This record gives sequence, structure tokens and C-alpha cells, in this order.
Amino acid sequence: MSPEALASLESGLLRAVKAMMGEIDRATVQVTRAASEREEKQGNRVLTVLQLRADALFKTLDLYHDAISTRADAEIGLLLAGTDRLLAAAMKRPVPGFTPPSAVSYLDSGGRGGAITRARTRLPGGIVLPVALVRVSPESLPTRLTSSLHEVGHQLAVDLNLLDEARDVITRSAFTVLRNPADAALWGSWTGELVPDAFAVGLGGGAPAVDGLQRVLSVPVPFAYVIAEGDPHPPGAVRVPFAVALSRVVFSDPSLDLLWQRFDALYGNPGIPVAVRSRVQRLAAAACQVAKSLARHRFRGLGGETLAAICETRTVDPTLVRQLIDEPRALRPARLALRSPLLALAMIGRARLLGHLGAAAHDRVSRAWLAELARTGASTSAAASVAYLVRPARADGRAHYQTERIPA
Repeated sequence: MSPEALASLESGLLRAVKAMMGEIDRATVQVTRAASEREEKQGNRVLTVLQLRADALFKTLDLYHDAISTRADAEIGLLLAGTDRLLAAAMKRPVPGFTPPSAVSYLDSGGRGGAITRARTRLPGGIVLPVALVRVSPESLPTRLTSSLHEVGHQLAVDLNLLDEARDVITRSAFTVLRNPADAALWGSWTGELVPDAFAVGLGGGAPAVDGLQRVLSVPVPFAYVIAEGDPHPPGAVRVPFAVALSRVVFSDPSLDLLWQRFDALYGNPGIPVAVRSRVQRLAAAACQVAKSLARHRFRGLGGETLAAICETRTVDPTLVRQLIDEPRALRPARLALRSPLLALAMIGRARLLGHLGAAAHDRVSRAWLAELARTGASTSAAASVAYLVRPARADGRAHYQTERIPA
């Protein structure tokens, strides 16, 4: 990962560990010097609480270890470094006053698709995470990286304060179709996933992002119709129609028709109870209206701009991407690495949809592109010529730690 991200992770952790050690030291002295049984019991209670807090701190240490140690393998390290550059490009949105956090990817098989621990999240042990940690599952690296754009969407939705406003838009538009307050409220409860999906569609060029979503949701047919109480994720039979409808609003793209036919052929007539199927299909009837309303709404948190404008969708427009793919040697990794990461990802995904890349070739090109992207980033970054030293700001070590840039 970048030296800046690593230094911020380590310095925060070192401060927390140093503070914890100081508290344990003082509590231990209190117990050993107890003059009465009452003072001894009180000191023991303090030590017990500190032990629980230390256990929580170790959980954060384990999370950091996962984020760093997966890069020890040379090939995986290159793929993750390339993914970091993709995440950085996705985080950098043209919103006045917005400074995107650094994002660090790590490999973990804890779930399909991915997950994010957002920057500025308070972690166990009291540490405030200084960067966004994006978990990438093994089957997504490198061939389904549009799922990482969804995780970026989670960070952006919170940082740009979009969720409350989006929930109102989604609930109202769903009610205009369904005329049922409970069903409209259910749509509103999915806002936390629908807005990141909208970012993934806008940043990923439409159809490639929908293709990635369909592959994440490749589950046994009944699971595509399950509505779990309290689950912020809409069922696949609602989520895919929404993503397709949103892509149609933002991009004019015939590939979406093929993707919808593929989904409908697999999940359109499932052998599940009629009552379950009819309820989900009734909810899905609002997908087009919700997508239109969300895509066209001008958000206060975006300075009055739409999601499409902030995603700069013109840079990954399907017509442009198809023209670039048709150029000789367009999909060579070295040439892809010279383009913006989001455009290159859209080109690779589009080439797969159009049949220019088979499964094996898609995997090979994606890996080589990420590795080349990592090398290009390292060679052009000032980080290549500096190192970072984290040390106490005071000689006694009891003050906070500071980070210094020093010649490598």
C-alpha cells in the first residue's frame, strides 16, 4: 500500500497501544500498592475492564494484519496495489470541498463480492480508522472488480451525506407506483445498498457493472426471492431490475437487453410459492420509477448535481468504450495502464460482454493490467523516493506519536 496509508495506519495503532500499556501499567501499580482489600478489589476491577479493552484492541490489530499481510505474496501484492489505484480513482469525485480518504484493499474470503470498513469508523479498542479498508473476495480478484466500486459507493454515500435525501426520493417514487406505504418503506430501507449500486453503475460504465452484480448474485433461484426482515440488501429479483433500469437511464446501451434476457431466463419463472414470487415481482414493478427518480435527482450533498454528473459517466460512455476496444492492441495491459483506471476497467468488462475476451483471457488480461497499474503507480509516485519513520514526539515516549518523511 502507499507509504502514506501505511504510516497513518501504524501511527494510530501505536498511539492506541502506547496509551493502553500506560493504563495497564498504572492499574497494576495501583493493585500491588493496595493498602486494603477494598482498594485491591477496585484495582482488580479496573484491570479486568482494561483486559476487555485490550481484547478489543487486538481485534483491530488482527484487521490491520489482514490488510497488510495479504500483500506479502508478490503476485497478490501487485494485484492489490493495482486495486488500490482503481479505488483511489473511484473515490476522487468532483464535489467542491470534498477530500476523498485513502483506500486500501485486502484479500479475504469472508464473503462473496466484498465489504468496506469506512474511513473514520471507530474500531474496537477506540481507534478511528484513518483510511477505508476494502475487502476483496478471492473470486472477485481480478475478474469482478466492479463489486469494489459498490464498496466505494458506501464511503461516498456517507461522506457526501446522501442517504437521508436518497431515502426520501426512493420511498416517494416507490409509493407512486405501488400505492402501499409498507412496500414503499421497504424500498426506503434498501437505500444503503441502492445508492452504492448507483455509484457502481455510474463509475463502472453501466452494463459491465450490471454484469458484475449478476455474477455476485449467482445464487440458487429461491434465494433471489428472499426478503429477510431487517436486511438492508434487496433480493436479487428486485436489485437486478433496479440496476438494469438505472443503467438504461444513465447510458443508452443495447447490451443491457442481453443482460436482462440472461437474468430473466435464469430467474424469471422460479419454482417457488406463488405468494412469495408475486410479492417480489410486485415490488420489482417500482424499479424503473425508483431508478429514474434517483438518477435525475439533484442532491444537496453534491452541490445540486446528479449522481451521473458526479460519476463523470461521459468518461466511461459505452459508445466511447466500444470505439476504444476496436483499436488495435487496445486491450494490451501496458496500454490499459496508461488510461484512467475506471476507463480501463470499463473496457475490459465491455470486451468480455462483447465476446472479445473469453473467461481465461479476461482473467489473464485483468491480472496483467492490475500488475502494470501497480508498477506504473509506484514509478510515478513521489512515494518511490521517500520512506516514513514513526517515533515518539517526546523523548519519554508518553506523548503522541508523529510521522516523519525521510529520504529512502
